[in-house]
Amino acid sequence: LGWSAHTGTGNIQVTGLPYTSSADVIQPVTIWLNNLAITAGQHAQASIPQSTTLINLQTYADTTGAAAAIAMDTSVDGLLLKGSYRL
Repeated sequence: LGWSAHTGTGNIQVTGLPYTSSADVIQPVTIWLNNLAITAGQHAQASIPQSTTLINLQTYADTTGAAAAIAMDTSVDGLLLKGSYRL
């Protein structure tokens, strides 16, 4: 995925997965980002929450272990997500 003229408001989510995910567990998704600003000392992560049809993108802080949603950016060259999920 990529975009070049977004308003830059809200948080990044991928919606519209074809099936609702399992109610049992949050499921990890592999993520690769190009030209998306992430604060130093943090890493991007993606997951499919329980009982949803979406993928959440977050940062994970090395020092505190705290996760936070990734804010929408006005322009991103590449966002690649890869994974599977349990129904």
